[in-house]
Formats: sequence, C-alpha cells, structure tokens
Amino acid sequence: MIKMKKFPLFIALIFALFISGCGGDECDNLGDLLVGSWDIDVDGNSGGQVVFNADFSGVGSPQGVYDVEVDGKFYSVFNWNVNGDNLISYSYPVDGGGIATASHVGNLLDCDQIETGLVDLDFILRRIE
Repeated sequence: MIKMKKFPLFIALIFALFISGCGGDECDNLGDLLVGSWDIDVDGNSGGQVVFNADFSGVGSPQGVYDVEVDGKFYSVFNWNVNGDNLISYSYPVDGGGIATASHVGNLLDCDQIETGLVDLDFILRRIE
C-alpha cells in the first residue's frame, strides 16, 4: 500500500518511466526520419536547404550543396533511398537521359540532426521546424 505522502512521488516516477519508454524508437529509421525540410550546415556555414519527400524524390536549393554540377550544368532535383546500413543513395536525372549518382552514410545525431555528406563534402542536416 502506498502512503499518501509518497503518492505524488510515485506518480512522478511512473510518469517519468512512461515518458522515457515512449518515443524511443522514433529516431531509429533514417529513411522515415529523412522526410522533410532541412538546413545544411557545412562547418558552421550555410550549404543551402534540401527537401526529402516521402515518394523518395528531393530538391536542393539553387547553389546549395544538393545543387550538383554535371558537365557544366547544375541539377537540384534528385531521387533518394536509404539501405539498412544508413547509406543514403542519390540519383540525379541529367540531360540526355543519363543519371549522376552519389552515396554517403547518414549518422543520426538526434531526431532533428543528421551527419552526412555528398561526394567529398561532409555536413550536418538540421530539421527546419
């Protein structure tokens, strides 16, 4: 039997356990987490913004990190996918029916920050609220 003096402490403990038990898995799936809009932080400088859509398409801001140059022309629209090892793969449809590809591992820092990169550039994605 719980005495009334300790009842508020007991309720607070149960609430804390409930909160810590909820949402623990919400950041486990990088593919699900990646969907949304992100600011790109390259060593404290802006690398533009990027949007990852649920249909595995995406678009980067002009002159940003995800605006890639192929044969002197820039492309910002891409398709993306994540495999089981958190490897993010990108494919950019380019003129003439070709596809430019790249991939980089994504490391979850927390639900709103992902450490990743593109080609030889490392950066951090920060979720836009």
